[in-house]
Amino acid sequence: LQLLEQHKGRDDTEARQLFDDVRSLALTLANDHDRFDLALTISNASAAAFAGLPRASAKVDEDIKILQDRVAAQGAAKLLRFLETREFYKVGESSPRTSDVRIIAATNKELEGAIDDQGFRKDLYFRLNSARVILPPLRKRREDIILLVANFVYQACQQFQKPLKKISSSAKALFLDYPWPGNIRELKGVIESAVMVSDGDYVTISDLPMNLQHYATGHREEIGTKAIRNIEEGERRLIEDALRQTNGNKAKAAEALGISTRTLYRKIEKFALTMTAES
Repeated sequence: LQLLEQHKGRDDTEARQLFDDVRSLALTLANDHDRFDLALTISNASAAAFAGLPRASAKVDEDIKILQDRVAAQGAAKLLRFLETREFYKVGESSPRTSDVRIIAATNKELEGAIDDQGFRKDLYFRLNSARVILPPLRKRREDIILLVANFVYQACQQFQKPLKKISSSAKALFLDYPWPGNIRELKGVIESAVMVSDGDYVTISDLPMNLQHYATGHREEIGTKAIRNIEEGERRLIEDALRQTNGNKAKAAEALGISTRTLYRKIEKFALTMTAES
């Protein structure tokens, strides 16, 4: 490391020879799993020292990728051995220990393709794949979005010590229309940000990050239609609840809702509600 510091920024025969020697040393050290961190440290120091050397950065990046792939392969072999025997070795010990645990593995990669590309061990894949749960991306299970939003709003309000906020119909419509490329993590981050900046009782589109506001501007018609649908669905549920609580008595239900009986009849016809009711 001292030699690297002394040759930092140089581009001569001695510096190039040192660069090649350091690369060789790092790759040799990486063969020993316990010295992998040292190998990575040397490679990173080499990248900093020879940043101006032609093709040096590309070579160091290639070395670091090789080191990471090598330690990943070593880790995969150890994990497979543990899954088969339930035994592992603590660092510095020569006698194995046993552990009875349940392993839950998760990935956002297509492992079948990774096996074909020699990027993932086939035997480890089949050992982990005894019970498989496929969780579709958020954009393919939009029925979960509003439930997740409600949960994240509650968590964010607790975290930031704010009164529990509601979500405006237009914001809900946006959440249902947006493709969520960052999946649940993106949704949670959006809600946390909105709760922090919102100063009213409702989280509205203006409280959301700019990329969602821009999306809302470009998809105004679709979001507006969904917002109206959300309002109507909420209205329908309120009427159903009122009729249920009054055992179908429309006069009492209208009074509880704060609307006239005529308006209630019109809403019942609009939403095609069918309930056994008393006059």
